[in-house]
Amino acid sequence: MQIVLPRLTLPLRLVLWAYGGLILFWLTLEENSVSSVTLLALGASILLVLVNVARRWGGQKMSAQIFFVLCCLAGALVGGGTALGAALLMFFKTAWHSHLFPDYPAPLMLAMLERLPAWLISGLLLGAAYALLMLVFYGVSSDKSGGQ
Repeated sequence: MQIVLPRLTLPLRLVLWAYGGLILFWLTLEENSVSSVTLLALGASILLVLVNVARRWGGQKMSAQIFFVLCCLAGALVGGGTALGAALLMFFKTAWHSHLFPDYPAPLMLAMLERLPAWLISGLLLGAAYALLMLVFYGVSSDKSGGQ
Protein backbone atom coordinates (compact mmCIF):
# COMPACT_ATOMS: atom_id res chain seq x y z
CA MET A 1 0.00 0.00 0.00
CA GLN A 2 1.23 3.46 -0.88
CA ILE A 3 0.89 6.54 1.30
CA VAL A 4 0.41 9.95 -0.31
CA LEU A 5 1.49 13.00 1.67
CA PRO A 6 -0.52 16.20 1.30
CA ARG A 7 0.81 19.02 -0.85
CA LEU A 8 1.81 22.46 0.38
CA THR A 9 -1.34 24.56 0.33
CA LEU A 10 -2.07 28.25 0.66
CA PRO A 11 -3.68 27.92 4.13
CA LEU A 12 -0.51 26.27 5.47
CA ARG A 13 1.59 29.09 4.05
CA LEU A 14 -0.74 31.67 5.61
CA VAL A 15 -0.47 29.92 8.98
CA LEU A 16 3.31 30.09 8.65
CA TRP A 17 3.17 33.85 7.99
CA ALA A 18 0.73 34.39 10.86
CA TYR A 19 2.99 32.42 13.20
CA GLY A 20 5.92 34.59 12.17
CA GLY A 21 3.82 37.62 13.08
CA LEU A 22 3.02 36.05 16.44
CA ILE A 23 6.73 35.57 17.13
CA LEU A 24 7.45 39.19 16.18
CA PHE A 25 4.67 40.32 18.52
CA TRP A 26 6.10 38.13 21.31
CA LEU A 27 9.52 39.70 20.82
CA THR A 28 8.09 43.10 21.73
CA LEU A 29 6.49 41.96 25.00
CA GLU A 30 8.14 42.41 28.38
CA GLU A 31 7.81 38.75 29.26
CA ASN A 32 10.52 36.25 30.12
CA SER A 33 8.95 32.89 30.92
CA VAL A 34 10.69 29.80 29.65
CA SER A 35 7.45 27.95 28.91
CA SER A 36 6.21 30.57 26.45
CA VAL A 37 9.47 30.64 24.49
CA THR A 38 9.56 26.84 24.43
CA LEU A 39 5.99 26.61 23.12
CA LEU A 40 6.72 29.23 20.47
CA ALA A 41 9.83 27.31 19.40
CA LEU A 42 7.86 24.04 19.30
CA GLY A 43 5.19 25.57 17.09
CA ALA A 44 7.74 27.12 14.78
CA SER A 45 9.66 23.86 14.54
CA ILE A 46 6.51 21.87 13.73
CA LEU A 47 5.43 24.38 11.09
CA LEU A 48 8.84 24.52 9.43
CA VAL A 49 9.10 20.73 9.25
CA LEU A 50 5.53 20.42 7.92
CA VAL A 51 6.09 23.05 5.24
CA ASN A 52 9.38 21.53 4.12
CA VAL A 53 8.01 17.98 4.04
CA ALA A 54 4.94 19.13 2.11
CA ARG A 55 7.12 21.12 -0.29
CA ARG A 56 9.56 18.27 -0.92
CA TRP A 57 7.37 15.14 -0.77
CA GLY A 58 3.82 16.48 -1.08
CA GLY A 59 1.70 14.53 -3.55
CA GLN A 60 4.24 11.72 -3.93
CA LYS A 61 3.47 8.10 -3.17
CA MET A 62 5.73 6.35 -0.69
CA SER A 63 5.86 2.96 0.93
CA ALA A 64 5.08 2.34 4.58
CA GLN A 65 8.76 1.84 5.37
CA ILE A 66 9.77 5.17 3.83
CA PHE A 67 6.84 6.88 5.59
CA PHE A 68 8.04 5.45 8.92
CA VAL A 69 11.61 6.66 8.37
CA LEU A 70 10.38 10.09 7.25
CA CYS A 71 8.20 10.45 10.36
CA CYS A 72 11.13 9.46 12.59
CA LEU A 73 13.40 12.02 10.94
CA ALA A 74 10.72 14.71 11.03
CA GLY A 75 10.12 14.02 14.73
CA ALA A 76 13.84 14.26 15.45
CA LEU A 77 14.01 17.57 13.57
CA VAL A 78 11.05 18.92 15.53
CA GLY A 79 12.54 17.85 18.86
CA GLY A 80 16.01 19.18 18.16
CA GLY A 81 14.64 22.25 16.42
CA THR A 82 12.57 23.12 19.47
CA ALA A 83 15.62 23.28 21.74
CA LEU A 84 17.65 25.18 19.17
CA GLY A 85 14.76 27.49 18.29
CA ALA A 86 14.06 28.28 21.95
CA ALA A 87 17.70 29.23 22.50
CA LEU A 88 17.65 31.42 19.37
CA LEU A 89 14.41 33.11 20.39
CA MET A 90 15.85 33.76 23.85
CA PHE A 91 18.96 35.28 22.26
CA PHE A 92 16.99 37.48 19.84
CA LYS A 93 14.67 38.74 22.58
CA THR A 94 17.60 39.52 24.85
CA ALA A 95 19.40 41.31 22.04
CA TRP A 96 16.24 43.19 20.99
CA HIS A 97 15.48 44.52 24.47
CA SER A 98 19.09 44.98 25.67
CA HIS A 99 18.22 45.64 29.31
CA LEU A 100 20.81 45.97 32.03
CA PHE A 101 19.58 42.60 33.30
CA PRO A 102 18.81 40.39 30.29
CA ASP A 103 15.42 38.75 29.84
CA TYR A 104 17.14 35.41 29.36
CA PRO A 105 20.66 35.10 30.82
CA ALA A 106 23.33 33.16 28.95
CA PRO A 107 23.31 30.18 31.37
CA LEU A 108 19.59 29.74 30.68
CA MET A 109 20.21 29.72 26.92
CA LEU A 110 23.00 27.18 27.36
CA ALA A 111 20.75 25.04 29.57
CA MET A 112 18.22 25.00 26.74
CA LEU A 113 20.91 23.88 24.29
CA GLU A 114 21.93 21.13 26.72
CA ARG A 115 18.45 19.65 26.26
CA LEU A 116 18.94 19.29 22.50
CA PRO A 117 20.04 15.60 22.51
CA ALA A 118 17.24 14.50 24.83
CA TRP A 119 14.61 16.42 22.90
CA LEU A 120 15.97 15.11 19.60
CA ILE A 121 15.56 11.52 20.83
CA SER A 122 12.13 12.33 22.27
CA GLY A 123 11.05 13.78 18.94
CA LEU A 124 12.36 10.73 17.10
CA LEU A 125 10.34 8.44 19.38
CA LEU A 126 7.22 10.58 19.03
CA GLY A 127 7.65 10.55 15.25
CA ALA A 128 7.92 6.75 15.31
CA ALA A 129 4.81 6.51 17.48
CA TYR A 130 2.90 8.81 15.11
CA ALA A 131 3.97 6.78 12.08
CA LEU A 132 2.94 3.51 13.71
CA LEU A 133 -0.45 4.93 14.69
CA MET A 134 -1.08 6.24 11.18
CA LEU A 135 -0.06 2.93 9.65
CA VAL A 136 -2.40 1.06 12.00
CA PHE A 137 -5.33 3.43 11.44
CA TYR A 138 -4.94 3.33 7.65
CA GLY A 139 -4.63 -0.45 7.66
CA VAL A 140 -1.17 -0.67 6.12
CA SER A 141 0.27 -4.13 6.64
CA SER A 142 3.34 -5.93 5.48
CA ASP A 143 1.33 -9.08 4.81
CA LYS A 144 1.76 -9.91 1.11
CA SER A 145 -1.07 -12.46 1.01
CA GLY A 146 -3.79 -9.80 1.14
CA GLY A 147 -4.73 -10.39 4.79
CA GLN A 148 -5.62 -14.08 4.32
